[in-house]
Amino acid sequence: MPGLNKLQIIGHLGSDPELRYTGSGTAVANLSVATDAPMKDDPEWHSVTCWGDLAEIVDEHLSKGERIYAEGPVETRQWEDPDGNTRHTTELHADEVLFLGAAVKEGGRPPGEPNSKARETAGAGNQGSGQETFEPDDELPF
Repeated sequence: MPGLNKLQIIGHLGSDPELRYTGSGTAVANLSVATDAPMKDDPEWHSVTCWGDLAEIVDEHLSKGERIYAEGPVETRQWEDPDGNTRHTTELHADEVLFLGAAVKEGGRPPGEPNSKARETAGAGNQGSGQETFEPDDELPF
């Protein structure tokens, strides 16, 4: 029986997205997202990676401090650092991102409007306006 590998997070960006391109020209954006950690005073930090058009969209429209929803599979990869030590990184490979914050980079998407890929998810579980608004002081239910 196959398993399920999917993570969903809601949190704030700890820095602006970091956009780069692979040797073949594919866009890759790395996000650092802070979520509330139960029973801890400090946030839990998550590495989120977006690929292709989604990477370019998040780079163009998101900035540090904004609140986002991201979902996708989790992948752990390893590499060797310059000192010869084996390192591991666990990342959420986002296949959907919703923009929940009010601020966007100048000239970007209006506040609260999700990207086109995420629009289907925004309306799926919300029968009202099709969008859910979060206030910065709201507490998350976890």
